[in-house]
Amino acid sequence: MKHTSIFRIYLALASFVWLIGAVIGYGNIGYEYAKSKIISDEEYVIGSRSYEMKGCEEPIYPNSANTVSIAVKERIKPRYRTQEEIDKCKIEARDRAIQERRYQLKDTVIGGGVWGTLFLLVFLIHFPFLLKSNKREER
Repeated sequence: MKHTSIFRIYLALASFVWLIGAVIGYGNIGYEYAKSKIISDEEYVIGSRSYEMKGCEEPIYPNSANTVSIAVKERIKPRYRTQEEIDKCKIEARDRAIQERRYQLKDTVIGGGVWGTLFLLVFLIHFPFLLKSNKREER
């Protein structure tokens, strides 16, 4: 008669959960890396960060106008950017967006690597005990 102990159930669940965690951690790294290679920097800037580029074409209000109501803003004269200023702003916005993208990729690789490795280590600690307990029960 086979008897399933609580310890074996724990080992099976822990092994399964930690293995899934490792797969998710490393899978996230793969996903983000593939996404960074498939989607070019230009596509990323146009698709995800287009609001920054559009902001370069908007008029500039004095600092005090940023905190006042729309009715008051209508009375404040904005300063319109020259084409040279718009081009410079767009280049700076593009560079910031690309730097942010690279930072996010590195952050994901570090986080996924650390969590994936921790999950894998705990899995590798639990799984051999599960195999040993299964062999003992089969005897």
